Amino acid sequence: MTSYSRSISGNLVYTLTPDRLELEGFLSQPEKEREPLVLLFIHGMYENFSMPLFIDPLARQITSNGHHLLTVNTRAQDYFYYYRKWKSKNSFKWVQEGGSYEIFSNCLLDIEGWLNFCENLGKQVVLIGHSHGALKAAYYMAQRSKDTRIRGLILLSPSDDIGGQKQRLVKRYDEALKVAKEMVNAGKEKNLMPEWVYGQPLSAEMYVDMFSTKSDLAMFRYDEPSEGFASFSKIKLPTLAIFGSKDKATINVTSKEALVIIKKALPNIKNFTGKIIEDANHHYLNKEEKLVSIVSKWFNDSA
Repeated sequence: MTSYSRSISGNLVYTLTPDRLELEGFLSQPEKEREPLVLLFIHGMYENFSMPLFIDPLARQITSNGHHLLTVNTRAQDYFYYYRKWKSKNSFKWVQEGGSYEIFSNCLLDIEGWLNFCENLGKQVVLIGHSHGALKAAYYMAQRSKDTRIRGLILLSPSDDIGGQKQRLVKRYDEALKVAKEMVNAGKEKNLMPEWVYGQPLSAEMYVDMFSTKSDLAMFRYDEPSEGFASFSKIKLPTLAIFGSKDKATINVTSKEALVIIKKALPNIKNFTGKIIEDANHHYLNKEEKLVSIVSKWFNDSA
């Protein structure tokens, strides 16, 4: 069996969210700082700060260019996770969160906590997210468009989660939402949905939050762009969007078509760059170096 190892230099760091949940992250720093700028990475659904294989080469490239990379956990890391929630300086309680219990709008609290961490370091931020994490990065900027701590936005394969679920269940989509609502109304909001509904563990409360008609996730609806992209008009930052040509995130449209839709939805951005990485899948497996090259060049030139 071929040996396998991953290694990047840096430090384990922590922050508190505004509701005092303790989150972990990993900070890679340059030997010589070019400017006080951090690339802040938000992971995808059921993942964590170390899971994407492109994080390692990205950290090495960004730090070699004289910048910082901070890859972080949110309260929706992994499937299930116990966090310290601090009541005071000397008192905390354990709370169970994780990707199976996510309420999407809580990402505002998580990202706010990490932006505060970067501000305490005296650094500005370029916000980058992958897949479901790209939705969180875009959602934060749509909701907090006046946050001057952020200088740029990078979206890696932003996923149409609602479109994907409709494609998965077809005629049973409404049935699944009904089941979830009945569980919530019966006081079973933390119970997990039947396996046929999603194929991954998620609570009834999370399912309603994700797939109800007023879901905050209704942003990247590529085949129904009128449903969510309107909120993007508030985003004015330089933005880079990347897809793999074999990406599965864009339901019913190609990656190239998705880039056209995103660009059209961002009318107030003077600097929008869209890139397709040929033969790359949703996770950019074996195309990590190409992804890193695109991100680092844009980061140096545009942020």
